[in-house]
Amino acid sequence: MIAELVRTPPPSTVRVVIFAGGELGDPEAVLDLLRKDDLVVAANGGTRHCRLLGLIPSVLVGDLDSANAADLDHVERYGTTISRFPVHKDRTDLELALAYACSLEPTDVLVFGAFGLRWDHTLANVLLLLHPDFAGTKIALCDGQQTLQIVRDQLKLVGVPGDLLSLLPLSEEVRGVSASGLEYTLRNRVLHRGTTLGVSNRFTGSRVELKVRSGVVLVGHARVGERPRCG
Repeated sequence: MIAELVRTPPPSTVRVVIFAGGELGDPEAVLDLLRKDDLVVAANGGTRHCRLLGLIPSVLVGDLDSANAADLDHVERYGTTISRFPVHKDRTDLELALAYACSLEPTDVLVFGAFGLRWDHTLANVLLLLHPDFAGTKIALCDGQQTLQIVRDQLKLVGVPGDLLSLLPLSEEVRGVSASGLEYTLRNRVLHRGTTLGVSNRFTGSRVELKVRSGVVLVGHARVGERPRCG
């Protein structure tokens, strides 16, 4: 069981930060985002990012096929809990790591390294946001100045004027879409999957409020002129 990886379950106020094995857009910016009380989890090749950033993950999850000897030595030396899975398995390493993270009932989850050269992996990682087992957890995929997350009901975002915001319907039809604080205000609109109505809107101030009556929307927030801030 994934939940059994926890030696002593942390309080439910914990924020979980997962490092996956994809590209890390801006390592210095990642360090700026981390908090001392974050629970760090490595998903397979994400151990590389942890080592290069000088971080010790509490848990390493995956088949370890892309974790080299230096990565493993780094985590083993400092007592990281390792849960190794067979290479031939039904779930990706990131899905396993998210399952573990969500079992802790965290305040939210940040995922770094979810995007890379393999489009199939990137798309699979984005679609993990729709996993029914993760529906009750706020999860954000972070890449440099960009953040992806989903909204099923409402979401508040903080940014600066000029930030880009895109709304991509993941359901066949999303109803009652309203958004304030944007150049093109949306009021009770219907968005259809495969259309581009919600692409490249802009912040007019520091806050945007989104509401959705039914359906699921992928929210892409691209920041301009500042250091990345995820979530």
